[in-house]
Amino acid sequence: MPKIDLYRNVHMGQRARLFALATELGAADVCHSGAAAEQAARCLAMTRELREHADHEDTFIHQLLRERALRRRTRWRPSTSASTRPSSRWTSGHAPSPAPRPRTCRRPSTLCTWR
Repeated sequence: MPKIDLYRNVHMGQRARLFALATELGAADVCHSGAAAEQAARCLAMTRELREHADHEDTFIHQLLRERALRRRTRWRPSTSASTRPSSRWTSGHAPSPAPRPRTCRRPSTLCTWR
């Protein structure tokens, strides 16, 4: 089954819009009446949209990914009872698997709620 990246296209679009906004802000002449207020409103609208997007991801996308990870973990977890565990790492015929990596979040810790 092909791997689907839920984040790539949406976040690429957001980065493109942020870059365009920053470029337009840099080129804006805020000396004209109302221009500064218009640019400030555009910045606030982008900030509001990004916060709503993060809330949507936390509520829907991350919840689904957590549930899927739990299903996979319980379905594929090997038995670790004493009767099935090898007595040493060499009795199984191969080296033991490495320790699981800690879950990390690429978002700032103040926004990350799924750690």
